[in-house]
Amino acid sequence: INLIIFILIFIFGTYYFTVVHQSQSLDLFYPRTIYGFIKTISMFIEKISWIYGLLIGITFVLTYRILRFTLNRFLSNFCALVFISSEIHLYNLIPSIERDYFKVILFLILSILFILIFKSTNDKKINIKFYLISIIIGFSLTIRNDFLIYLIPFMVSIFMIYKKSFKKPLVYLLIITFTFLIIPARGTLVGSMPIVLLTGLMGNFDLI
Repeated sequence: INLIIFILIFIFGTYYFTVVHQSQSLDLFYPRTIYGFIKTISMFIEKISWIYGLLIGITFVLTYRILRFTLNRFLSNFCALVFISSEIHLYNLIPSIERDYFKVILFLILSILFILIFKSTNDKKINIKFYLISIIIGFSLTIRNDFLIYLIPFMVSIFMIYKKSFKKPLVYLLIITFTFLIIPARGTLVGSMPIVLLTGLMGNFDLI
């Protein structure tokens, strides 16, 4: 059933993009605000209709997975469908698929990883999930400043899991910083005062 729903959502997302462009309704949406490497990526994907169907389908799957932690299959499918079909959700899909909309996907992935950390009893698997979260947060900060808020539950989770160990938190913070600095992006924290003070550079790609 989930596969059938995913296919239907994929078709809907593709059709939705096609209708908006063919009817020349782009003026109804807000202007695109993209920077750095995201702008380069946008040049290749913004006109590909199936990308929109794929991403809205992925959002449905991730939302369903989170809901399944507490709800049964029927309610999880229903609530996930309500979420992806909401007005604000569809409004962000067209003009900002690689920024504001993609932020939702990253948010959902991070949420799932945090939940799995506290459900896992295997230290190795917990470490892997923290490494993944560190990389995703570092990458996410090149897209939106909003992800800074994730540093709070991230640090709380680390100290809850590792308790008196300071080595692991430092390693994870270094991964976040390194991931953020090596990605060529402008318009988030990159040209802001913190990065200038830390590196003396106006753009993090200048490190390479």
